[in-house]
Amino acid sequence: MTVHNKNPLVLCFIGGSMLIISAVSELFGPVADIPNGLVNVFGSEFQAPVTIVMGILAFLTLIGGFGIIVGGIVLTRQNFTAGQLLILIALGMAILGLVMTLVQHFLAGIFLMALTLQVSQSIGWIGAILTLVARIIAEQPRLIE
Repeated sequence: MTVHNKNPLVLCFIGGSMLIISAVSELFGPVADIPNGLVNVFGSEFQAPVTIVMGILAFLTLIGGFGIIVGGIVLTRQNFTAGQLLILIALGMAILGLVMTLVQHFLAGIFLMALTLQVSQSIGWIGAILTLVARIIAEQPRLIE
């Protein structure tokens, strides 16, 4: 038995794993400085909602990474369109989480990212690019074999 779309499956697994690593490092890493910067700008009543929103965005990136891995597995089965759609939705969620982390960093007035945040964001963006490449190179399975 041969597996259809082996290369996109491997790229989805690597890209999804990189997004998961990025999300976990954002949850526990240098992103904790952002709520402190926003407190200086908007006041202390914004600290709790901003922290909750940051956690939700990192969780979105985490779920997007898992969704990409599942979408890569679905690509190897007969339901090709569902796999592509799942990858597209999960990739959109992951990119939204990555972009909003950068936007919140900018709103906090922190224009120079710490090295750990740069590494985390880079891993996430590389994972998103690998996933997009996997979706592009995925081939529709033959109807008649």
